[in-house]
Amino acid sequence: MLKGGGNFFMIPVGLILLSVLAVLTFFGVSERFFRKIGIPAWLAFVLLLAFVVGAVVPEIPIGTRAAISVGGFIIPAAFLVILFSVSRAKKDALRAVMSILAVAGVTVAARMLLRPETDGLFLAAMAVTGILGGVMAYLAGGTRLATLSGAVGGIILGDIANNLIFRYLYGSDIMLGTRGVFDSIIIAAVLGVVLLEIVEAIKRATAEKNLASTVLKTEAAEDAQFSKSREELAEEEEFKGYFEDGE
Repeated sequence: MLKGGGNFFMIPVGLILLSVLAVLTFFGVSERFFRKIGIPAWLAFVLLLAFVVGAVVPEIPIGTRAAISVGGFIIPAAFLVILFSVSRAKKDALRAVMSILAVAGVTVAARMLLRPETDGLFLAAMAVTGILGGVMAYLAGGTRLATLSGAVGGIILGDIANNLIFRYLYGSDIMLGTRGVFDSIIIAAVLGVVLLEIVEAIKRATAEKNLASTVLKTEAAEDAQFSKSREELAEEEEFKGYFEDGE
């Protein structure tokens, strides 16, 4: 009998984050981010709703020993196709591929060490994969598109690899997108993007501070030069007056 094992236990984490993102997108708060990566706000909202709906749709059985999750595999895969198409148009595809491979490696390692068989291991595997995946997506991606592509595509690719490994080593059922994968994807995507935005904000603040400091120094130097010029002119006038008085 096929068992998703822990998917119901993990889903609320991803749904909470998605609900917040959907509300922010609906009211235009996160519209700026999606506009920057080349995805219209309406499409972003539709995709987020698709993730929410997919999260509660039952897994689709394939034969007797395989199943596929709508929210944990099909919807993320469709989202990845969109992201990768935009990445190619913006010539950011290489960074996206590097980010995907890096996150896939982290996903395989985390789930091999924390094989999700009990509720506790499901929670640990979901959290560790999501957190490490998000950090790695940012470090390997470096851009908004590459980071988001890495978080989504890397965990999908890692899940495929893990399923094949578990099937070969332990004879496990093929369960694509289950075992907390949905939540790991959402955590990784949100964390990776938040890290990128925080670092970018710090860089902008530092650059603005340095620019302001440079401007102040320049203005101070100009004021000093102006004051010096006035003093020199005064001295010249006094010097000329000295000879004029002496005649």
